[in-house]
Amino acid sequence: MAHSVGSISVIVTTYNRSEFLRNCLASIEAQTVPPDEVVVADDGSDAGHVESIEAFIRSSPLNIMHARTGHRGSRSANRNQGVRHASGDYLFFFDGDLVLFPDVIERHLEAADERRWIVGNTIRLGQEQTTGVSQESIGCTALPQTLGQDVLDRGLADMAKAARKFRRASWLSRICPTEGRFRRVRFASGHCSMPREMFEKVNGFDEAFDRWGWEDQDLGLRLQLAGFRGRCIAERALTLHLHHPPEKVIDPTVEDVHRAYYRRKRHGEFWCERGLRGS
Repeated sequence: MAHSVGSISVIVTTYNRSEFLRNCLASIEAQTVPPDEVVVADDGSDAGHVESIEAFIRSSPLNIMHARTGHRGSRSANRNQGVRHASGDYLFFFDGDLVLFPDVIERHLEAADERRWIVGNTIRLGQEQTTGVSQESIGCTALPQTLGQDVLDRGLADMAKAARKFRRASWLSRICPTEGRFRRVRFASGHCSMPREMFEKVNGFDEAFDRWGWEDQDLGLRLQLAGFRGRCIAERALTLHLHHPPEKVIDPTVEDVHRAYYRRKRHGEFWCERGLRGS
């Protein structure tokens, strides 16, 4: 299956959460279809976290590159940096606070299409459940028992609901392919995959989003304007979101600027000037 899309690169973003990242990488080690390479896109983690990451990389059977930059706080820039270091034909993007079930990459590849990007979602864990997730339980049958069936059942119900909403929005956008309809199709950059050629056609993430917020929705909109469509497999490709304190709230002024920039009329334009190929 993996050969049908060419070589596979997984880009994992992180910043000062090396313990979560180690769990994420352990879950990638346990995949039924392993990637050809993993790029850890590190947005300037502190020295202690860097040491922990490097220690894991040295002991891992995966081909892992640690791509470090100075801290910018821009998810767009960090993900683009990861792609610049990647060599694969098919790209996966995962946030470093996710744990993948063992068949996630395989499920994505089953759904892969040269004209479609694939998105998933994630089951959000509480603090107690997160404490129960360990590198020993990842990738084996112990994980569902550790979490509890009720947690998984609720998570699966949420994933099925998310998939239904996505498919309805996607169906409506095909019937009425307008910019307004495209904006209703949710794109989750923390758990997605696509051909590299597709990503490069729109020049990747727009680094005009210089902080968190709206950058993933923007990419999804531009991919649709470029003629591509999405597929949601949230209920089949399961990931767990490890609990941590909420992200620092974005400055309201920055939020307003990002929102206005995203909502501007595109007139069919899908290329971003400040993207993968420079800014």
